[in-house]
Amino acid sequence: MELPNENNLTNKEANARVVYADEDDPSSYPTLLNHTFREILHLARRLPPSVNGKTSLAHITGDDTLLNISNWDETMDGYDNWGVHVKTGGGSNWMRKSRTQFMYRGAFGGNSTDLAYEPFEQVHRMMAAYHERTLKEYSHTKEFQDGESQLYVLLIQLHPSHHKNTATTKEHTHRNKVWRLVTCHADTNLDSFHDQIIAPAMGWRRHYHGYKFIIPTSGVAFGPQNSDAIDMMHSDGYTFDSENYDLRHVLRKPKQRIHYIYDLGDAWRHDVTLIGRVDRRTTIGLDFFDQYKFVQDALRGNDRREWSLEVNTNKLIAGAINCPPEDSNGCDDFGDYGSILKRGHNYQPNKFGVNWTEHGISNAFDFDLDDHQERFDE
Repeated sequence: MELPNENNLTNKEANARVVYADEDDPSSYPTLLNHTFREILHLARRLPPSVNGKTSLAHITGDDTLLNISNWDETMDGYDNWGVHVKTGGGSNWMRKSRTQFMYRGAFGGNSTDLAYEPFEQVHRMMAAYHERTLKEYSHTKEFQDGESQLYVLLIQLHPSHHKNTATTKEHTHRNKVWRLVTCHADTNLDSFHDQIIAPAMGWRRHYHGYKFIIPTSGVAFGPQNSDAIDMMHSDGYTFDSENYDLRHVLRKPKQRIHYIYDLGDAWRHDVTLIGRVDRRTTIGLDFFDQYKFVQDALRGNDRREWSLEVNTNKLIAGAINCPPEDSNGCDDFGDYGSILKRGHNYQPNKFGVNWTEHGISNAFDFDLDDHQERFDE
């Protein structure tokens, strides 16, 4: 899934515009929102990846000044926010939401004439209209339907840091990886994938925090629609309902990946990569992971044994390092977890998250695959 081309839009989609509530002040929003969706999309497609959240429009205007505009998540190396190049986060976001919630949300006590969606979400929904149409079309293809009898072999990795400069990025290239290798039925919906696959495989507490999936090639977002998790207060903008879409919609070919953000407050970021899709009862060996040497090494073990697996059900196969304690400050250099890992294999922190306490974990590196597999199979 990629950003749509302007020529792929219907006339209605191309000419859609943001509609402001009578009580709202259009001048408080980026002027970009006053253009048609075709024009918004045109600029989105021409923006290069940003540097520290800023982008040069020299290729469009000739001015190489860096502007505070971006639709690129540098940490995860992909589009964010539906590919829409306006920022909705930060302190100004809270001020805007508190100011406009009654203007655009009749359910929160506004008038019956109030518009349903605030301006930024309207733009997200404009982008979503095209993707919703193409996802529906893809659901009727043979490739999608073949997935009903297939399983995915997936690599889940916790992303190490938010740091963007070259020196820091190089430093983190070879740092300890928190990862899991799983097999999963291809037709698993994304909500179940979050709760029944990722959470027990990683060691997160189930039914505890909110989450979001983002496709890096388009910025398309999926998330829960009725979650009562407290961190859902940090959710902003539109998401497709994760119960209505499954892995086949978002991962179609080997090497494709999706972003998974767990706990929208701490924002633990994960990469989920499709290593391969196989028919039930297919046997895979070490050569299946030729491009993932650290996975091969883990499967071989210290005795360098041969390894094979008949793939026929959801399974946690391998992994390394316990996931962070819950509520420990998030993914910015692993939050508190970064300092825990840097202190080495023998360090035991003074405070444990609820997941470590419930799972009997006291050391980051003391990863017990059997215990994780037992919870995974429950």
